[in-house]
Amino acid sequence: MPYPSDSSLVISTHPEKAVNKIFKNGVRYKHTGVIITGLVSAKNNQLDLFEYQDPKHKPLMSAIDKLNWKYSDNKIKLGNQDLELTWKMR
Repeated sequence: MPYPSDSSLVISTHPEKAVNKIFKNGVRYKHTGVIITGLVSAKNNQLDLFEYQDPKHKPLMSAIDKLNWKYSDNKIKLGNQDLELTWKMR
C-alpha cells in the first residue's frame, strides 16, 4: 500500500486490484483469502505530504466498529465482503 491505513475501505481495494492484474478469462479459479501482516498501531504511522487517507473514513470506520462491537458477529460489512461466509479455510 502506498500509505498506512486503518480503513477497511482502503485496505479492501488492494486485493481486488491484485486479482484484476492476474485474472485470465477462461481459467478456473478457487476461493482464496487474504492475510494482512505487519499491522502496527495507528499512533505509530508516518505522515506523508502527498498521500493521505480520506478524512471521512475515520468516523465511518469508528461507527462500523462500534456497531459491530455492540451487536457482535460483524453484522456491518463492506459490500465486497462475503456477507454469508459461504466458505471457510481448511
